[in-house]
Amino acid sequence: MNSEEPAIDPSPFILDFLPYDIITKIFSYLEQKDCLTCMSVNRQWDNQVPQYTKNNWKTITISTRNVNIILDNNSGNILYAASGSRLSRCLGKHVKSITFQSIHEEENNGEGRELFILMQKLVDLGCDNVESLVFKGCIVNNLKLFVGLLWRMGSSRLTYLIVEDHEPLVPFFHVLQACPKLQYFKYRPYYVFYEMDYPEIAIPLPKEEEILIPATTALQLQQQPAIPTTFHNLVYLHITSVINEGYNPEKILPKCPNLQFYIGLNGSTADIHLSSSGTSYRHNFVHLGNLMSWCPKLIYVVSDGAYDPYQDHTVGLPSKVTSIAQIKKNDQQQDDESSKKQSFYHLETSEHQDYDQIVQLLHKVQDSLEYLKLSVTDIDADFRSSTVSDWSSVFRSLQLPQLRTLICNDIKYDTKSLMLLLNTCATTIQHLELQQQLYYPTLHRSTVELLNKPFPHLSYIKLCKFSFSDEHDVIALLSKLPSLEKLIICESSIGLTELAAAYMKNLKHLELWDVDAPQQPAIPVGEEDMTEEVVDARLLPVITPSFFESLVSRPCYESKLETIIMSTLPSMFSYDLLFSMMKQPNLKRLHVRFFGTLFDTRDDDKKQATLDFIQKLYDHRSTVITTSAIEDILFYNVYDIPYTLWDLLGDMPRLKKLEIKYPPVVYTKDPQVVNISGILQLLRKSSKNNQLETIRLREAASVDESLQYILDPFIRGEKEIADFMIRSDSAKKSCDLYVQNTTITCIHSNNK
Repeated sequence: MNSEEPAIDPSPFILDFLPYDIITKIFSYLEQKDCLTCMSVNRQWDNQVPQYTKNNWKTITISTRNVNIILDNNSGNILYAASGSRLSRCLGKHVKSITFQSIHEEENNGEGRELFILMQKLVDLGCDNVESLVFKGCIVNNLKLFVGLLWRMGSSRLTYLIVEDHEPLVPFFHVLQACPKLQYFKYRPYYVFYEMDYPEIAIPLPKEEEILIPATTALQLQQQPAIPTTFHNLVYLHITSVINEGYNPEKILPKCPNLQFYIGLNGSTADIHLSSSGTSYRHNFVHLGNLMSWCPKLIYVVSDGAYDPYQDHTVGLPSKVTSIAQIKKNDQQQDDESSKKQSFYHLETSEHQDYDQIVQLLHKVQDSLEYLKLSVTDIDADFRSSTVSDWSSVFRSLQLPQLRTLICNDIKYDTKSLMLLLNTCATTIQHLELQQQLYYPTLHRSTVELLNKPFPHLSYIKLCKFSFSDEHDVIALLSKLPSLEKLIICESSIGLTELAAAYMKNLKHLELWDVDAPQQPAIPVGEEDMTEEVVDARLLPVITPSFFESLVSRPCYESKLETIIMSTLPSMFSYDLLFSMMKQPNLKRLHVRFFGTLFDTRDDDKKQATLDFIQKLYDHRSTVITTSAIEDILFYNVYDIPYTLWDLLGDMPRLKKLEIKYPPVVYTKDPQVVNISGILQLLRKSSKNNQLETIRLREAASVDESLQYILDPFIRGEKEIADFMIRSDSAKKSCDLYVQNTTITCIHSNNK
């Protein structure tokens, strides 16, 4: 090596040699914690990394995990202090979205000030151009301070605000005043006050002149905007909260002329009397007629009492308003296409709303309506004896050429009027749910034949408390549904046989819950061929093995069935039915519960039936077991699973989840303990397939000690099943047995 050759610095400072855009691109692949780690390399990186990572910090989440670092509550700890200092230098006006997660008042002696300290510190760091704020599970006691900090953080740019799992006392009107640019506001409390324990609200609302935090400089005083009285920017409003004077959405809605999306109270929240004078809930609802007059641009309405908290309403907003970016895109589209007026397309309402107002709105928007849900809430049921509304005439008068989803929950109508309504949307309807509680309509073939054409796009049907008199009624309906993929029948009478299967070649999902078999008309007494066998034959099964056999055996197509859920079905053909279900070549999910117990071995007949079923599985092992696509199995109300069946389950190559629900020991005259050898055999075979993730054994019984203590030594002692981990609830003693819920999990399943 030439001694005169200049020495090369082995660690050149890369940030000095690459263009800004390239360095920024490199850092964009790092997570926020990695950016902080990079800052600890040396002083140069500590000083310069923040300017290259601004895009990494546009969105931040503050939770109990990192709150102490931000607040520097552990200033005596050098690592905390250093991390807090670096984090503070990474924040600033480039931060556009902040989420506060579970910042509780208990964190600071019950005063609830930690959230305010966090918000104040972020403002001091320059995070005052925020566009999105999300509060999840936080506590606010000082409403005046909260509203003031909202103004300081987002008065100029905030367009997206979610307050979720909060206490149910937030002054909506003042929040909107503090955030004049707000376009999307969602508020859902973590609980509601019921009449029995509803306290008087003692938290005073801030006056208008007290909303903003007092300015500390003359410049801030000059920059304070005038408090708005009309919220022109608000497009989306979702409020599920206690209705009380000062907190009532009716104070907001008349001031939102451009509101397009409104989601109101759910049924359980509505079922309360909120005023101390005992005013009925009906006087506290936002009435549909008032809502439409205050907000004439509405296109999406879920009226008070109709909101389902378990429904994801973002699914109902296709390319409408689901994020800040989408809001901005919508604004641009509205500017570019200002001549095009958006049409009303989504309505969910319940009978507590004025019947005439609902009918009037339906006729007004019938040409554009895509989603319609008419329901009866629990509170409406109390008044039904005197306020029953019949929707038959409305159904006959409506024309819904754009309708895609129709849901009728517990409302009164005749089935003929429903058929006529469906004819008006035959080419567009995709989703149909019909549920009854007080009425039990029968879908006769003559009624179904009123459907004058097939429904090419109707893929989802749910029927609850309907009946079919025989299989011909069922076939009459199925013949109109060439695209049916998901069928759910609950608490109804129906018979599915081989003839019905011929019309269900696209079926992927089948659920039957508490379903009874239809009954044929009684045979007249005195006929000569009246025998015991004939009487038994008059009872049609809910579903026959031939139904599933037909799906598999037809040469023209392969069964597409992926999910079968059967709950509380008559035990007729139970083992043959279970076998025919397991033969479905594309089946992935199988949940089964029959009347009585499965795999019962308490008497000779039941034991022989169980053994015959297992032998049948062995005989068809190559076509039913080793080629099975099933990933998820639930057997409910199982008396016992013999070793041979555990062994067969281990041969299923794609099985990921297995759940066995045993009957409570106290209700079983001769309880059976879990087959330990069978479970271990399943684990050994499944470890070779490398697919099994979870086994759940509910109400599992064992002798002498809990199931976990029995299985643990075997799992730890065998190398091939060492990847499994067992955990159980605390065991309870019942009938001299240990009973507990046990879960066996493959600890490497997430890496498979």
